[in-house]
Amino acid sequence: MVSAMNRFSMITIAFTLTLAACPMKKDTSTPTGGAGTPPAATGGMKMAGTMAEAPTQAYPSTVELKPACHQDNYLVLAVPAGKEFEVEITSVGGCTHLNVMKENGSTNDMPNAEVCADAPKTLKSVGQPGKTFIAINETGVCAGATTTLSFK
Repeated sequence: MVSAMNRFSMITIAFTLTLAACPMKKDTSTPTGGAGTPPAATGGMKMAGTMAEAPTQAYPSTVELKPACHQDNYLVLAVPAGKEFEVEITSVGGCTHLNVMKENGSTNDMPNAEVCADAPKTLKSVGQPGKTFIAINETGVCAGATTTLSFK
């Protein structure tokens, strides 16, 4: 008779060998949401997936976009260092999260907000030495929210 401990060991070994023989399936699903693209026919801008590729947005200005689902996209706000500014954030059709960031990507002591449909918010910040980055992504169920950012 095989003891309970030996049965457990045999099951564990069989399970490990089964996992080792199976190739890992890469998740090829595409999350819904805007993937950082501008809404059609709005004149919105496409944001970048990395800070190094972030496009520059004029200050003052207003931009409409569809943030990527649970993945930050970036832009550089052309605001002078030390200049106080506001970002009015409006989201339609879902929720978005926005961070104002320092040139090195730090969010320490920097404003951020989550904004959902019909609940606009205004953040106050100051232009950073070097570059002032804005990071935004769609949160929650990612329904393809359209977000308007007004930099004043």
